[in-house]
Amino acid sequence: MRITFLITLVSIFIAMDVVNAQDIHPPPVQNPPVIVEGMFSDKGLLFQAVVQKKFVSAPKFGFLAVSEAIGQWDDKEQDGYQAQGNITYELTKGFSLMGGFHMSSEISIRPALGALYVYSKEDFFIMLNPRYYIDDIGNIEGFMMGEYKPKISDKWRFYSRVQGVYCFTADGGAHNISYARARVGLGYKEFAFGVAGNFEFYGPKKINENSFGVFINVALF
Repeated sequence: MRITFLITLVSIFIAMDVVNAQDIHPPPVQNPPVIVEGMFSDKGLLFQAVVQKKFVSAPKFGFLAVSEAIGQWDDKEQDGYQAQGNITYELTKGFSLMGGFHMSSEISIRPALGALYVYSKEDFFIMLNPRYYIDDIGNIEGFMMGEYKPKISDKWRFYSRVQGVYCFTADGGAHNISYARARVGLGYKEFAFGVAGNFEFYGPKKINENSFGVFINVALF
């Protein structure tokens, strides 16, 4: 039933896009780069990749994927990964609906529905992404990321980013997992590097684990 609902929703979006394409000639697609980042901390290594692209032949549709791999220096049992992939449909500039999946080393694949808001300028970026996981638990999750990177010179920028997630159960509102991440440093051309801090909270009791280190990220293409 849930898979049928997702297929029906995507079919409606496709039909809407075909109708709009008959009367409107969209401007050329300008896709943001793929961002990959590594953080080396006192606890271990965190790798993250973010892909956000629009389809050239159907620019109202896009793809959003986020993947992470975590490795601990001393506790291999805490190694893990998580990944999500979503098809997005832009309703108006900056605002889209989305549907896709989420999976991790702890939880099997789960379908999800959500919304996506993106606002971008040369030195400022913000992304808001609330979503609902369609499974027996029914978690609700909110994601936020903001960047501020004003120019220092033609090649150098100040770089800062905050990123956060808060996830709780729809039935009862019990806390599942949440985190905040902070990055401060410098940007040079397509690279950024500096100091990093991760602040994580687990379970209903919000058990806290923090890590600190350095990061480097690069805009690939």
